[in-house]
This record gives sequence, C-alpha cells and structure tokens, in this order.
Amino acid sequence: MSDGYPSDWDTRRKDVYQRDDYTCQNCGARGGPQGNAELHAHHIVPKSNGGTHKRSNLKTMCSECHKAIHGDVMAPAPDDVLPSNTDSIRITNAQELVNLVSETINLYKELRSHPVISGNGVTIEGSVDDDWIEEITRKRTILSEYTTLSYDSPRRQDAVDTLQQATAQHLYLMTDVVACISDFYDVAQGLACPDCGSDASVDADFCGDCGASLPTVWECPDCGRGLNTFHNDFCTYCGSELDTMPSEKAEDFDTTIKNIEAAIDQADAKSEEISTAFDQFRQVF
Repeated sequence: MSDGYPSDWDTRRKDVYQRDDYTCQNCGARGGPQGNAELHAHHIVPKSNGGTHKRSNLKTMCSECHKAIHGDVMAPAPDDVLPSNTDSIRITNAQELVNLVSETINLYKELRSHPVISGNGVTIEGSVDDDWIEEITRKRTILSEYTTLSYDSPRRQDAVDTLQQATAQHLYLMTDVVACISDFYDVAQGLACPDCGSDASVDADFCGDCGASLPTVWECPDCGRGLNTFHNDFCTYCGSELDTMPSEKAEDFDTTIKNIEAAIDQADAKSEEISTAFDQFRQVF
C-alpha cells in the first residue's frame, strides 16, 4: 500500500475494529456488523510524529470523530456522560466557558504529573485513573453539545469559537495520552508462560494453566532478586547495576515510551494554542 502503509494494512485495521467491538472509542457509535457508522483506524500517535502501524497504536474511530481530531470541527461524544437535567452544565456565557477551560488546564496538569510521565516512582502495579476519562469525556460533551454562545461582534464570536475548538481538541488529545499510559501498563504487567504461552500474573510464581515456573518481570543479574520498579539503575538489594528490562520486553516497552512522549508533545502544543486563544479572548471581552 502507498504512503508508507504496510501491505497488510487492510487486515490490521479490520483486526482493530473487531478488537474494539466495531465501536468508536470516542463517541460509542457502532459500525460493521454492529451498526451503520463508517469506521476508521486512527493512529493514536500520528505517523508524522513517529507513530507506528502496530495494532497497539491504532484504535477504532467513526468517520465524524476521525475528521474532528484532524480538522477544526467538533467531535460527537457519548450521550450517557451527563445527567438527564443538563441545565446546570450548559455554557451560556463567556465566564462559564472560561471556567470550563480553566478546569481543563488543571486537569491536564494533573495528568501531566502521572508517574509514567514524570518518571517518579513508576512501578508495574500502577494503573490509569478511570475518573480522568470520564471527566475528559464529560467536558468534551459539554463543549460540543451544551455550549450556546452567539455574539453580534465577529471578533468576539471568532475568539469564542477558537477557544472552544482548541479546548475540545486538547481534551481529545488528552484521551490519547491516557490511552498511551494504559498501553504502557499493559506491556509492563503483561507476562506470558514460557511453556504454554498463557497470560500470567506478574505476582505469580507458577502458571495457572500448566504449572510451569514463571520468570520475574526482570531481575538483578548478581543476586537474582526480582525487581518491580522502573528506571532504577542499581539493585535496591545488593547495589549491582541493573539491566533496564528483559530483552523480550524491551522493544514493546520502548515503543510505549515513545508513544507517550509523542502524545504529550501533541497535547503540549495544543495547550500552547489554548494560551494563544485565551490571549485573543481577553482582548475582546
């Protein structure tokens, strides 16, 4: 296939659709045998930023959501993230928009401080906070469906629209950051039995299916103690220099790190756009 796509791209994207139950991972629209939505395979980390065509870097997206993240339109969002009485969350004036944008900025700062991103105290026992996804989706829904700001002044309308769109796209990019962190833990916590290949727990000593002895995630080459902490250069037990990770995990682990860095770069760039949009906004309000 042209444009750098692998020859089995058609198979890969269909595998991703099946994995995601033919459901848009942004708005919940269903396609394929499940519905009428046109489905696309979206690169979480774009090809232009070094993103790969691996299935772990792909997620199912309907055509409308895919168009939104690559353009200037608003993406649809799930209907079940807001209460039935939405009067209290409608954005009807400039100050309410400012409040939501400020909350979004603070939410990104919280996400930015996650140990996998900051490098502080990262262990295989970590996880992604589901509250992040719920709050990100909720804010995106409010912006796309419950914001009704109309001004006679073209300058004011343009400032509001620019700030609203930049914030909505920033929230969307934040979901990609969370997805990349989740992939990181999938790789870190994933362990397969060397004999039968079954998935195994990193805390188990023996395979639950065949009883074979399981390896530790990685271990000190001198004292043999199992270690569950990332980014340590020396063994906490004997002080010996450590390998970063078993060789069989190194490639996938490095890929998740690169994906996180690329996703953060995109979100940071969009955060700068919000700052610029805020400056424009303040000049006319």
